[in-house]
Amino acid sequence: MKTNGTGRIHYARLEGSDRLKRLMLHLGDEQWHSTRDIDHGANICAVSTAVDELRCNLAREDLPDEFCHLRGWEIQTRQLARNRWQYRLARKLDVGAVEGA
Repeated sequence: MKTNGTGRIHYARLEGSDRLKRLMLHLGDEQWHSTRDIDHGANICAVSTAVDELRCNLAREDLPDEFCHLRGWEIQTRQLARNRWQYRLARKLDVGAVEGA
């Protein structure tokens, strides 16, 4: 994965990437999905790279209006075993709201 010298990756923009749109749709059910499931279900080979790119897009200040519904969402990751990972799209927790509860 290439960086731009600041530790940030060069990533595809969601609005121009069918691959990232497929990933977003696949993760849209908010359930945990394995790397293999994403590979087969969304037809994405480099799953961890695509997940990182989607994370970058979700963090963008300039996310286009067509994707404004994704503001406040994040990709969560968990490791099941050595070299076995799962990912899901989930709402970010409002830390202030949790602490004040």
